[in-house]
Amino acid sequence: MWKLIATGLLMCVAILLGAANQSLVAADTAVDDEENIPAESIPEPTTEAPVMPLPGSETKQKLPSEPYDVGPPDQVWKYEQLSDAEKAAVDRGRAAGAARAGKDQGLAIGVKEHSRRARAEAAQHQLGLDDLRAIGVAP
Repeated sequence: MWKLIATGLLMCVAILLGAANQSLVAADTAVDDEENIPAESIPEPTTEAPVMPLPGSETKQKLPSEPYDVGPPDQVWKYEQLSDAEKAAVDRGRAAGAARAGKDQGLAIGVKEHSRRARAEAAQHQLGLDDLRAIGVAP
């Protein structure tokens, strides 16, 4: 029995010493707001003018949804300039794009329907109406 009491007393002393050390460390690290003022940023030291290898060759930031720029209009190949094999490849690409347009339109309709249903369910959960049939709303 006395071992249990001694162990409990020893644990209490260890906890008190740990708490005292932690509060002393926290008290030492406190800093006034006036002392914690950020320093001014130092400009980068340069000895010459900034370098731009080819002035005028800068490219603007491209959005991911925008098509790539093909260059000046006079350098773009016209369909009439292509060989027969290249024209066949272009025609296959155009046919695939036309077939894909119908599928994309069907997917867009499905996404809009799912979005409408998801917004309705979100509003229903925000209002706390988990069972619409219980309040008399027909699905």
